[in-house]
Amino acid sequence: MPIAELIYMTSERAKARLFIDNEVPVAIATDYCSSIHATSLLNTLATAAPWFTMTPGEVIVGATLNAAYSLGRQATSGSLDVGKRGDLIILDCPHPDEICLAVGAPLLD
Repeated sequence: MPIAELIYMTSERAKARLFIDNEVPVAIATDYCSSIHATSLLNTLATAAPWFTMTPGEVIVGATLNAAYSLGRQATSGSLDVGKRGDLIILDCPHPDEICLAVGAPLLD
């Protein structure tokens, strides 16, 4: 939850890179709660990449498949596979890496 770390201005960051380098899955999420109203997953993804030193691909997997695993829903959600729910969005960007470069850009049509 990179937005929470930014808002609370903590000097410690979650050790996402250390986890990934040691093959521990990392999930990325917004932190919508009473004190933080972070609801934009796209802004969270764009923030998470540089904040946690993650590649755009790692951030996307963290917000989809790894997030589904963290909730025990990997059998029905988290990736585009036969038999899984078909929840998806279509973004207006030439390459997936641009999701993490366009903080606040209008990628949704």
